[in-house]
Amino acid sequence: MRLLASSLGLLLAAASVQTLAQPAPAAPQPAGASPKVSQDTAAALARTVAPVEPMLRAEIEQARKAILALPTLDNDAKELERDYPGLYAALWTAVEPDMKRSAEASYPGYWAALEQLYLARLTEGEAQAVMTYFKSPGGQKLIRTMYGGFDSAPMVAEMTKSNDYTVNEQQLKEATDAAKAKAVQQITDDDKADLWILMASIDLQKFKAIGAETQKVTLDWVNRPDPEGEARMQKLMEQAMQRYMAEHPPKE
Repeated sequence: MRLLASSLGLLLAAASVQTLAQPAPAAPQPAGASPKVSQDTAAALARTVAPVEPMLRAEIEQARKAILALPTLDNDAKELERDYPGLYAALWTAVEPDMKRSAEASYPGYWAALEQLYLARLTEGEAQAVMTYFKSPGGQKLIRTMYGGFDSAPMVAEMTKSNDYTVNEQQLKEATDAAKAKAVQQITDDDKADLWILMASIDLQKFKAIGAETQKVTLDWVNRPDPEGEARMQKLMEQAMQRYMAEHPPKE
C-alpha cells in the first residue's frame, strides 16, 4: 500500500486567514490584468510547493510508523510479532530502500498534475507571489512544519479495519487540516511579514477554491493504481518475512 505524502498545494490561504489577528494591509494592485501563468512558472511553482526533500522524508517516516504499528492494529500481525519479536522492524529494513525509490519516482507525475491546475487557474502575477512567499524564510518554515506535522496514523488505522487501502476525501481533509493547524501554531510575529505580503496580493476566495482542487489532485495521486509496485513490495515483504522467521525460530 502506498502511504500519503500530502502537498501544501495552495491551501495556505484557507488555513492562515483564520489565525491572523488583524486584516492584512492593502497593497497597491498592478495596472492592467496579469497574463496567464507561463509553463515555466507553473512548473517551478509545483516543485516549490511540493519539494522532494521534505515530501520524501515525511512519506518514508509515515510508512515506517505504519509498518511498525501493524501489530497494534491487526490481530494476525500481533501474533506474528509475539512469536517472532522484531519481525516488523526487519520488514521495514527490507522494504525501505525500494519504497524511497518508488516514492521519489512518483513525484514528477504529481508535479505535472499541479502544473496543469496552475496553468488553468493562475495568472503569472499570482503564481509569482505564491512562489516568492514559499521561497521566503517564513514560507520555508511553513513547508517544513506542515510536512513534519503530517500524521497518517488515523488513516492507517481506518484502512486496516476496513481492508480498503485507499484514502478518501474526508480522511485526507482531516489529516491535512490537522497538519495545517500544527503548522499555523508555529507562525511567529517575525514570520508574518512575508505572509502579509502574500495575502495582500492574492484573491483569498479564489485561492480557497484552488485549495479544494489541489486536494482533489492530491487524492487522485495518492490513490493512483500501481499494481507493479504493489506486487514488488509484497514480494520483498514475503521474502524478508520468510528469511527472518527461518533465522529466528520461536522458542519452545
